[in-house]
Amino acid sequence: MTICWTTDDSWKYRQVSRFIGRYYHVMTTTYPDVIRNYHQDHISHVFLTQWAARSDQLSAPLSAHQCLYPVSFIGEAHGRRKQRVQYLLDRGIPVSCFGYGWPHGPVSADDVSKIMRNSIISLNFANSRGRRDQIKARTFEVPGAGGFLLSEAAPNLENWYVPDQEIAVFRTDHELLQKIKFYLSHPDIRDRIAIAGFERTCNAHTYENRLDSVLNYAVKVKNRTISKADMSLVTEAAAASTPLWIRLIRWILVRVCSLIWGRDRGLKASRRIVFELSWRIAKENTFSRSGWPARMFPEL
Repeated sequence: MTICWTTDDSWKYRQVSRFIGRYYHVMTTTYPDVIRNYHQDHISHVFLTQWAARSDQLSAPLSAHQCLYPVSFIGEAHGRRKQRVQYLLDRGIPVSCFGYGWPHGPVSADDVSKIMRNSIISLNFANSRGRRDQIKARTFEVPGAGGFLLSEAAPNLENWYVPDQEIAVFRTDHELLQKIKFYLSHPDIRDRIAIAGFERTCNAHTYENRLDSVLNYAVKVKNRTISKADMSLVTEAAAASTPLWIRLIRWILVRVCSLIWGRDRGLKASRRIVFELSWRIAKENTFSRSGWPARMFPEL
Protein backbone atom coordinates (compact mmCIF):
# COMPACT_ATOMS: atom_id res chain seq x y z
CA MET A 1 0.00 0.00 0.00
CA THR A 2 1.51 3.32 -1.09
CA ILE A 3 0.58 6.87 -0.05
CA CYS A 4 1.82 10.18 -1.45
CA TRP A 5 1.37 12.97 1.09
CA THR A 6 1.28 16.42 -0.55
CA THR A 7 0.69 19.83 1.05
CA ASP A 8 1.68 22.21 -1.76
CA ASP A 9 -0.85 23.57 -4.25
CA SER A 10 1.65 25.28 -6.57
CA TRP A 11 1.09 24.67 -10.28
CA LYS A 12 4.37 22.88 -10.92
CA TYR A 13 3.96 20.60 -7.91
CA ARG A 14 0.44 19.64 -9.00
CA GLN A 15 1.80 18.66 -12.40
CA VAL A 16 4.20 16.23 -10.72
CA SER A 17 1.47 14.91 -8.40
CA ARG A 18 -0.88 14.28 -11.30
CA PHE A 19 1.76 12.41 -13.22
CA ILE A 20 2.69 10.08 -10.36
CA GLY A 21 -0.80 9.89 -8.85
CA ARG A 22 -1.84 6.71 -10.62
CA TYR A 23 1.06 4.82 -9.05
CA TYR A 24 -0.19 5.38 -5.50
CA HIS A 25 -3.16 3.93 -3.67
CA VAL A 26 -3.82 7.35 -2.13
CA MET A 27 -2.89 10.94 -2.93
CA THR A 28 -3.43 13.44 -0.11
CA THR A 29 -3.89 17.20 -0.29
CA THR A 30 -4.70 20.01 2.13
CA TYR A 31 -6.52 22.02 -0.54
CA PRO A 32 -10.19 21.11 -1.26
CA ASP A 33 -10.26 22.81 -4.67
CA VAL A 34 -7.23 20.80 -5.87
CA ILE A 35 -9.25 17.57 -5.68
CA ARG A 36 -11.19 18.43 -8.84
CA ASN A 37 -7.88 18.82 -10.70
CA TYR A 38 -6.95 15.26 -9.78
CA HIS A 39 -10.39 14.03 -10.82
CA GLN A 40 -10.02 15.74 -14.19
CA ASP A 41 -6.85 13.70 -14.64
CA HIS A 42 -8.79 10.53 -13.76
CA ILE A 43 -7.14 10.19 -10.35
CA SER A 44 -10.03 9.52 -7.99
CA HIS A 45 -8.18 8.21 -4.93
CA VAL A 46 -7.55 11.64 -3.37
CA PHE A 47 -7.97 12.24 0.36
CA LEU A 48 -8.44 15.68 1.91
CA THR A 49 -6.33 16.07 5.05
CA GLN A 50 -4.67 18.93 6.91
CA TRP A 51 -1.70 19.99 9.00
CA ALA A 52 -1.76 19.02 12.68
CA ALA A 53 -0.04 19.34 16.06
CA ARG A 54 2.75 17.09 17.29
CA SER A 55 1.55 14.96 20.18
CA ASP A 56 4.92 15.24 21.94
CA GLN A 57 4.44 19.02 22.14
CA LEU A 58 0.94 19.04 23.62
CA SER A 59 0.69 21.14 26.80
CA ALA A 60 -2.33 22.22 28.82
CA PRO A 61 -2.99 25.98 28.63
CA LEU A 62 -1.78 28.44 31.25
CA SER A 63 -4.22 31.02 32.52
CA ALA A 64 -3.90 34.50 31.04
CA HIS A 65 -2.54 35.77 34.38
CA GLN A 66 0.38 33.30 34.18
CA CYS A 67 1.50 34.30 30.67
CA LEU A 68 4.67 36.30 29.99
CA TYR A 69 3.69 37.87 26.65
CA PRO A 70 0.48 39.83 26.04
CA VAL A 71 0.58 39.20 22.26
CA SER A 72 3.10 37.25 20.21
CA PHE A 73 3.70 36.23 16.60
CA ILE A 74 6.14 33.57 15.38
CA GLY A 75 6.94 33.44 11.67
CA GLU A 76 8.84 35.15 8.86
CA ALA A 77 8.40 38.87 8.29
CA HIS A 78 7.10 38.76 4.71
CA GLY A 79 4.05 40.09 2.90
CA ARG A 80 1.89 42.47 4.96
CA ARG A 81 3.00 41.05 8.28
CA LYS A 82 5.33 43.94 9.19
CA GLN A 83 2.67 46.51 8.31
CA ARG A 84 0.06 44.71 10.40
CA VAL A 85 2.35 44.42 13.40
CA GLN A 86 3.28 48.08 13.08
CA TYR A 87 -0.44 48.93 12.89
CA LEU A 88 -0.90 47.22 16.26
CA LEU A 89 2.19 48.79 17.82
CA ASP A 90 1.07 52.26 16.74
CA ARG A 91 -2.17 51.68 18.64
CA GLY A 92 -0.50 50.59 21.85
CA ILE A 93 -0.64 46.80 21.45
CA PRO A 94 2.57 45.17 22.74
CA VAL A 95 3.40 42.55 20.10
CA SER A 96 6.51 40.38 20.48
CA CYS A 97 7.61 38.90 17.13
CA PHE A 98 10.01 36.01 16.57
CA GLY A 99 11.42 34.65 13.32
CA TYR A 100 13.46 35.73 10.31
CA GLY A 101 13.14 39.46 9.66
CA TRP A 102 12.14 40.46 13.21
CA PRO A 103 14.40 42.09 15.83
CA HIS A 104 14.21 39.01 18.11
CA GLY A 105 15.28 36.77 15.22
CA PRO A 106 14.49 33.05 14.88
CA VAL A 107 13.97 30.79 17.88
CA SER A 108 14.38 27.05 18.42
CA ALA A 109 11.53 24.59 17.97
CA ASP A 110 11.33 24.06 21.72
CA ASP A 111 11.12 27.80 22.33
CA VAL A 112 8.33 28.14 19.76
CA SER A 113 6.02 25.96 21.87
CA LYS A 114 7.03 27.74 25.07
CA ILE A 115 6.35 31.18 23.60
CA MET A 116 2.92 30.14 22.31
CA ARG A 117 1.95 28.66 25.67
CA ASN A 118 3.21 31.74 27.52
CA SER A 119 1.32 34.23 25.35
CA ILE A 120 -2.12 35.53 26.25
CA ILE A 121 -2.75 35.80 22.50
CA SER A 122 -0.81 34.07 19.70
CA LEU A 123 -1.34 35.59 16.26
CA ASN A 124 -1.48 33.63 13.02
CA PHE A 125 -1.46 35.31 9.61
CA ALA A 126 -2.85 33.22 6.75
CA ASN A 127 -0.80 34.74 3.93
CA SER A 128 2.02 32.87 2.22
CA ARG A 129 4.71 33.80 -0.28
CA GLY A 130 3.01 34.61 -3.58
CA ARG A 131 -0.06 32.50 -2.86
CA ARG A 132 -3.54 32.77 -1.44
CA ASP A 133 -4.50 32.70 2.22
CA GLN A 134 -4.30 29.22 3.63
CA ILE A 135 -4.53 27.09 6.76
CA LYS A 136 -1.07 26.58 8.22
CA ALA A 137 0.55 24.17 10.65
CA ARG A 138 0.60 27.01 13.18
CA THR A 139 -3.22 26.86 13.21
CA PHE A 140 -2.99 23.54 15.06
CA GLU A 141 0.34 24.02 16.83
CA VAL A 142 -0.81 27.01 18.89
CA PRO A 143 -3.85 25.33 20.52
CA GLY A 144 -1.85 22.11 20.88
CA ALA A 145 0.90 23.93 22.77
CA GLY A 146 -1.68 25.37 25.14
CA GLY A 147 -1.86 28.76 23.48
CA PHE A 148 -4.81 30.96 22.60
CA LEU A 149 -5.02 31.35 18.81
CA LEU A 150 -6.21 34.51 17.09
CA SER A 151 -5.98 33.56 13.42
CA GLU A 152 -6.64 35.38 10.20
CA ALA A 153 -9.57 33.79 8.36
CA ALA A 154 -8.71 31.17 5.73
CA PRO A 155 -10.86 28.98 3.47
CA ASN A 156 -12.52 26.10 5.38
CA LEU A 157 -10.93 27.03 8.71
CA GLU A 158 -14.32 26.52 10.38
CA ASN A 159 -14.18 22.83 9.39
CA TRP A 160 -11.35 22.30 11.87
CA TYR A 161 -12.15 24.65 14.77
CA VAL A 162 -15.29 26.44 15.90
CA PRO A 163 -14.62 30.21 15.65
CA ASP A 164 -14.98 32.14 18.92
CA GLN A 165 -15.36 28.86 20.84
CA GLU A 166 -12.11 26.97 20.19
CA ILE A 167 -10.07 29.69 18.47
CA ALA A 168 -10.64 33.36 17.58
CA VAL A 169 -10.71 34.62 13.99
CA PHE A 170 -10.26 38.04 12.36
CA ARG A 171 -10.65 39.30 8.79
CA THR A 172 -9.52 42.94 8.82
CA ASP A 173 -6.90 44.96 10.65
CA HIS A 174 -9.61 46.79 12.56
CA GLU A 175 -11.21 43.51 13.66
CA LEU A 176 -7.78 42.21 14.66
CA LEU A 177 -7.23 45.24 16.87
CA GLN A 178 -10.67 45.03 18.46
CA LYS A 179 -10.41 41.31 19.22
CA ILE A 180 -6.98 41.72 20.80
CA LYS A 181 -8.33 44.44 23.07
CA PHE A 182 -11.38 42.32 23.93
CA TYR A 183 -9.50 39.16 24.89
CA LEU A 184 -6.80 41.04 26.80
CA SER A 185 -9.55 42.63 28.90
CA HIS A 186 -11.58 39.40 29.26
CA PRO A 187 -9.06 36.79 30.43
CA ASP A 188 -11.79 34.41 31.62
CA ILE A 189 -13.24 34.13 28.10
CA ARG A 190 -9.74 33.81 26.67
CA ASP A 191 -8.93 30.96 29.08
CA ARG A 192 -12.16 29.13 28.26
CA ILE A 193 -11.46 29.25 24.52
CA ALA A 194 -7.84 28.19 25.00
CA ILE A 195 -8.92 25.11 26.95
CA ALA A 196 -11.56 24.19 24.35
CA GLY A 197 -9.03 24.60 21.53
CA PHE A 198 -6.50 22.44 23.35
CA GLU A 199 -9.05 19.68 23.96
CA ARG A 200 -10.19 19.74 20.32
CA THR A 201 -6.58 19.50 19.16
CA CYS A 202 -5.79 16.55 21.46
CA ASN A 203 -8.90 14.68 20.32
CA ALA A 204 -8.87 15.38 16.59
CA HIS A 205 -5.85 17.31 15.33
CA THR A 206 -2.65 15.42 16.05
CA TYR A 207 -0.58 13.77 13.33
CA GLU A 208 -1.63 10.41 14.74
CA ASN A 209 -5.24 11.38 14.02
CA ARG A 210 -4.34 12.44 10.50
CA LEU A 211 -2.36 9.31 9.72
CA ASP A 212 -5.09 7.07 11.11
CA SER A 213 -7.67 8.69 8.80
CA VAL A 214 -5.39 8.42 5.77
CA LEU A 215 -4.56 4.77 6.44
CA ASN A 216 -8.23 3.86 6.86
CA TYR A 217 -8.99 5.49 3.54
CA ALA A 218 -5.98 3.79 1.91
CA VAL A 219 -7.20 0.36 3.01
CA LYS A 220 -10.62 1.00 1.46
CA VAL A 221 -9.03 2.16 -1.79
CA LYS A 222 -6.62 -0.77 -1.92
CA ASN A 223 -9.48 -3.24 -1.52
CA ARG A 224 -11.17 -1.90 -4.64
CA THR A 225 -8.02 -1.41 -6.74
CA ILE A 226 -8.45 -2.77 -10.24
CA SER A 227 -6.90 -6.15 -10.97
CA LYS A 228 -3.71 -6.66 -12.93
CA ALA A 229 -5.77 -8.01 -15.82
CA ASP A 230 -7.81 -4.83 -15.92
CA MET A 231 -4.65 -2.73 -15.74
CA SER A 232 -3.27 -4.70 -18.66
CA LEU A 233 -6.31 -3.76 -20.73
CA VAL A 234 -5.83 -0.10 -19.81
CA THR A 235 -2.16 -0.26 -20.84
CA GLU A 236 -3.01 -1.96 -24.14
CA ALA A 237 -5.63 0.67 -24.90
CA ALA A 238 -3.18 3.47 -24.19
CA ALA A 239 -0.55 1.84 -26.39
CA ALA A 240 -3.01 1.38 -29.24
CA SER A 241 -3.81 5.11 -29.24
CA THR A 242 -0.12 6.08 -29.47
CA PRO A 243 1.08 7.14 -32.94
CA LEU A 244 3.15 4.62 -34.87
CA TRP A 245 6.27 6.80 -34.99
CA ILE A 246 6.31 7.09 -31.19
CA ARG A 247 5.95 3.33 -30.80
CA LEU A 248 8.77 2.82 -33.30
CA ILE A 249 11.12 5.14 -31.38
CA ARG A 250 10.21 3.33 -28.17
CA TRP A 251 10.90 -0.09 -29.74
CA ILE A 252 14.33 0.97 -30.97
CA LEU A 253 15.28 2.66 -27.70
CA VAL A 254 14.13 -0.24 -25.54
CA ARG A 255 15.89 -2.71 -27.82
CA VAL A 256 19.22 -0.91 -27.52
CA CYS A 257 18.95 -0.36 -23.77
CA SER A 258 17.92 -3.99 -23.18
CA LEU A 259 21.02 -5.21 -25.00
CA ILE A 260 23.12 -3.11 -22.63
CA TRP A 261 21.31 -3.51 -19.27
CA GLY A 262 18.92 -6.42 -19.72
CA ARG A 263 15.15 -6.43 -20.27
CA ASP A 264 13.86 -4.98 -16.97
CA ARG A 265 16.57 -2.40 -16.41
CA GLY A 266 16.63 -1.59 -20.10
CA LEU A 267 12.95 -0.65 -20.07
CA LYS A 268 13.43 1.66 -17.09
CA ALA A 269 16.61 3.13 -18.59
CA SER A 270 14.71 3.86 -21.81
CA ARG A 271 12.03 5.76 -19.97
CA ARG A 272 14.67 7.66 -18.00
CA ILE A 273 16.35 8.78 -21.22
CA VAL A 274 13.02 9.93 -22.67
CA PHE A 275 12.20 11.77 -19.44
CA GLU A 276 15.52 13.64 -19.37
CA LEU A 277 15.22 14.65 -23.03
CA SER A 278 11.59 15.68 -22.61
CA TRP A 279 12.35 17.78 -19.53
CA ARG A 280 15.00 19.74 -21.41
CA ILE A 281 12.71 20.35 -24.38
CA ALA A 282 9.10 20.27 -23.17
CA LYS A 283 9.67 21.31 -19.53
CA GLU A 284 6.49 21.01 -17.38
CA ASN A 285 4.59 19.19 -20.12
CA THR A 286 6.83 16.23 -19.36
CA PHE A 287 4.64 15.46 -16.32
CA SER A 288 1.31 15.59 -18.18
CA ARG A 289 -0.53 12.66 -19.69
CA SER A 290 0.27 14.05 -23.14
CA GLY A 291 4.01 14.20 -22.38
CA TRP A 292 6.51 11.88 -24.06
CA PRO A 293 7.18 9.61 -21.03
CA ALA A 294 3.48 8.93 -20.41
CA ARG A 295 2.74 8.33 -24.09
CA MET A 296 5.72 6.10 -24.74
CA PHE A 297 5.66 4.18 -21.45
CA PRO A 298 2.04 4.10 -20.14
CA GLU A 299 2.70 0.91 -18.17
CA LEU A 300 5.45 2.43 -15.98
